[in-house]
Amino acid sequence: MNHSPRARAAHLSRAWFFAFTAALLVACGGGGDNGTASGTTTPATPAAPTPPTTAPLYTLDVSPQPLSVGVTLDTARAVTTSVGAAGGALTAMGADGTVYTLTLPANAVSADTEITMTPVARFTSLPFNGSDTSAAYGVQLAPEGATFNAALTLHIALPSGTSMPIAQQLPFSWTGSGQAVALAAFDPTSAAIDLKLHHFSGWAIARHSLGLSASLSGLRDRLGGSEEARMESAIAERAAADRDKAQQGSTEPGLLSSDDFAAYLAEYDAKVVQPRVAAAGQSCANSRLASETLLKLARQLQLLGVPNTYQDQALALLAPGATLCIDEEYKKCHENHIVQDIIPAAYNMDRQAQLLGRDQDADWQAWQTHAEQQIDSCHHYTLQFDSTAGNATPGVAGWDFSEHMFASVKLRLSAPVLHDHSAKIIGSDTLTSVGYSMSYHKQCWIAGGVLQADSQLLVHELAITPSKDGSIADFKLVYFPTQNASTHTKTDNCATPSATTTERLFTWSSVYYVDVLGNPLYFNANDGPYVDHWTVNQGSSTLATKDMAPTLNDGTLSYTAPTHLTLLHTPGG
Repeated sequence: MNHSPRARAAHLSRAWFFAFTAALLVACGGGGDNGTASGTTTPATPAAPTPPTTAPLYTLDVSPQPLSVGVTLDTARAVTTSVGAAGGALTAMGADGTVYTLTLPANAVSADTEITMTPVARFTSLPFNGSDTSAAYGVQLAPEGATFNAALTLHIALPSGTSMPIAQQLPFSWTGSGQAVALAAFDPTSAAIDLKLHHFSGWAIARHSLGLSASLSGLRDRLGGSEEARMESAIAERAAADRDKAQQGSTEPGLLSSDDFAAYLAEYDAKVVQPRVAAAGQSCANSRLASETLLKLARQLQLLGVPNTYQDQALALLAPGATLCIDEEYKKCHENHIVQDIIPAAYNMDRQAQLLGRDQDADWQAWQTHAEQQIDSCHHYTLQFDSTAGNATPGVAGWDFSEHMFASVKLRLSAPVLHDHSAKIIGSDTLTSVGYSMSYHKQCWIAGGVLQADSQLLVHELAITPSKDGSIADFKLVYFPTQNASTHTKTDNCATPSATTTERLFTWSSVYYVDVLGNPLYFNANDGPYVDHWTVNQGSSTLATKDMAPTLNDGTLSYTAPTHLTLLHTPGG
């Protein structure tokens, strides 16, 4: 049977027409002898028919004046914790004794996520008919707008001695500081106050005295500040109806019926969901929006036990959408030198495929191969290391020494990051002696026979430190220069006969090691030599520079090794 609003309206209109025609026939004597004894009829004026009300309870139109709530938070009672992929629970207590428990199932989040629960101190206004601000209990969840891979459960245990019958419970949510109020969805199978959440905002339960349908009368068209929020409200109203029937054996009259909900869902699918699916191939953002819309709707309908194909549609978009996204990340990396985003983005996409059970599919494994190529090409760097070491107190030691070393090291990822999360950006190359000078102040001593020797510059890791706004805050370079063996000869012409010796202590590394290895600014026991606090040039091919001048002063002599480092981004090279 067709239960669409238009079909029902047509059916009711036909019924009204036949009833009206029958009334005319009766009034005019048609269809039987219902006149007076004299055979005459008395014309009657039929009552004006009342056309049926067919306006749907929900439409896709978003009100320019959505409902709002007045709310004051009790920030002193806020609770913050980190929850990982294993799931967990977080509890906060309001000043009145209300206990709020948020439960995250396993894999609801893909990585450690910091969550804050802030109880509501009081509601200063509620938008619903017959609602009572003194009997409303809520909590604000942050970070605002965060979404999850599975539904969360918020359990609200009212203060001791407080009762709120199921027939008087009105669940609602809001965004920001009280805007865009929408209905919240009960767990239809629970008699307790258990709300099912798919994102973070404000969530609460209020007592109403008129019945849920009357509380919403005249207000449904102002619920939610978006088409999604309006759909959530419709789902929440259906969940309330299902809960009423499960817990009380009947559904409150006037609530959204299953037929009306089906008609609204069909309209939402045609006007919101499918256009987003059709646009998914245009960009990463469009693909994500379509997938999130499909998955969220699928999970919400599962709450109602409504069969649907939305998750299957989302799975069909998974690999093509992820390809768009990884290619956009590589373009940002290649053209704008934004190097910090591509690996976290790939991890998130791969984790999503795992959670959906699609990571072993052939199309997803092909995506992994492509993603690894893009990531590897993005993370190509060149480290230029330019350092001169020597004594900084000319004349004091009776000699002056200086050696200049330079290296240009190509840095790459050590392994495919999706298969080896311990992969690091590493590299090594020759640290070349490009200049060597030695002189003695004693006239008899002559420096000569210079033999310059190179060493190796080993980069054990280049780590990127992101900032809270998503840019690069710093780099950390963990490295080690091997010892070089440059030498010179010293001829003592004052000796009889003159004597020539090979001096092996005067090398760049002998000075650099002394200056760096004992300085906590440049060395620690865990890493060895390291460099941080770079000057970062976000968005430039010269990603960062660092100037340092490690120095050691033993009270008489001073040794220094001024060093300049340049980190170049060379994607694809």
